[in-house]
Amino acid sequence: MDRERFIGTITARLGRRPRAEAPPVPRRDAGAAAEAPDREALVRRFCERLAEVSGTAVAVADRAEAQAAVERLAAERGYQGLDCPAALRWPGIEPLCSGDPRAADFGLSEARRAIAETGTVVLWHDAAVPRAASLVPPAAGVFVPASTVVPRLGDITARLAAVARPDLPACITLMSGPSRSMDIGYVSCMGVHGPGEVIVWVIADE
Repeated sequence: MDRERFIGTITARLGRRPRAEAPPVPRRDAGAAAEAPDREALVRRFCERLAEVSGTAVAVADRAEAQAAVERLAAERGYQGLDCPAALRWPGIEPLCSGDPRAADFGLSEARRAIAETGTVVLWHDAAVPRAASLVPPAAGVFVPASTVVPRLGDITARLAAVARPDLPACITLMSGPSRSMDIGYVSCMGVHGPGEVIVWVIADE
């Protein structure tokens, strides 16, 4: 049966007016030259937006400084366990890496991209980079190379549309600050469905 005719019959029997045609979706002019984004401005905006959703963003000069910050944090808080993918480990945290996210105080991940407009990190998960490090421990940290910060969500979806299906990961997570829920009595609670604290180190030279 013709779909429009079927919907029209149901609409008439319900006594409703026929639906109006949806207006066209506005799109950017594909032929217009895109302005080159200002990396410092994007990083600054990302940090501001993350702070607005109760996350913490720290700009660091290089990866060594980011690693040193993680080590200081672990020492100051007395962390007994840390979970992260094997590719992110270094000697300074190796003694803390138990391999069990359920026993970890802190999980460390690396973002594939970050969105300045919303303070969001984009994590790609597969067998080598499991999702647990960013989901199970009560606090989560993320390394974000400054060169991966893009202005808007649309910049991410456009890139994903261009990725061949076999190259897509098993899971893509968009994380904007700590987990937050208002399921019970509309009371805002953090850390119910994921980490209650999120710290992002933006690495300037990457």
